[in-house]
Amino acid sequence: MKLKERRFPYPVLSMATSDYPLGNFTYDVEVVDDSYLHIVCNLQEKIIEKYINRGDFMYVVGIESVQTKSRQLYKQSTPEFKIELDADQLGPKLHLNVLILANRDVTNYPTNQLNSVYHGRKVSFKKGYYIAKCPTQTIEFEFENEVRKSGIIVKENPNVDSFTVDVDQEVISISLNSENYEGYKKYRKTKRSEILNSIFYTAVMAAITQIVMSDKDYSEAEDGWIPLVTKNMDKLGYTLEDLKEDASLIVNVVNAILKNPLNQLFDTFNENEE
Repeated sequence: MKLKERRFPYPVLSMATSDYPLGNFTYDVEVVDDSYLHIVCNLQEKIIEKYINRGDFMYVVGIESVQTKSRQLYKQSTPEFKIELDADQLGPKLHLNVLILANRDVTNYPTNQLNSVYHGRKVSFKKGYYIAKCPTQTIEFEFENEVRKSGIIVKENPNVDSFTVDVDQEVISISLNSENYEGYKKYRKTKRSEILNSIFYTAVMAAITQIVMSDKDYSEAEDGWIPLVTKNMDKLGYTLEDLKEDASLIVNVVNAILKNPLNQLFDTFNENEE
């Protein structure tokens, strides 16, 4: 979620406040191979640093998927984070929040380094209070596969028998049981053609069928997977009414979106025989 810039009833080191006149808190972030985030926090405030070293404060990174709303939180006492990301679960866009939070209740906090309005006052923090915060940043992944960029996510759900597909206007969500999810993670790169023909083909087919059966007007949709469908329908010269009158045309749209996955599968078989 995007954290709003606001004032707090206690001192916070941030760009929106002047509570620490000489302090500064920023970070550098790099997305490495679309597989993990490398984050380095840059803190210039000796008292806060002292309290981090004592375990009173902690560096915190919060990650939330814009599409799925799933959240992950990481806490540690050192300023460098290497966070592995599964883009299948997160989708192509996430919100990143980098903070310093109170790890426990703190009383009698020094005030000499603070704005003069705090001098002579008793300053304390409860566990979970903000100590320092940076503005929320939006991170976008770049997928080679256009359909993945447009919003298909794969996640684990131990409560399904094999796999299920849930569709909304932004995300096609594939839920695999635990055994299948482990297999997916193991083979998603080496057995890509097989996975396209089994899991993704079914998911995209379900999504397009939902559009065809719906009474909603999706022509103005700009985000998520729907623009990818309408673009490929246009390339094929199809209208939504064409698909409603002849459902077999949906197969052609799926093939166009996934770039003829059956051809890719048999090409793989032929390469293996050679």
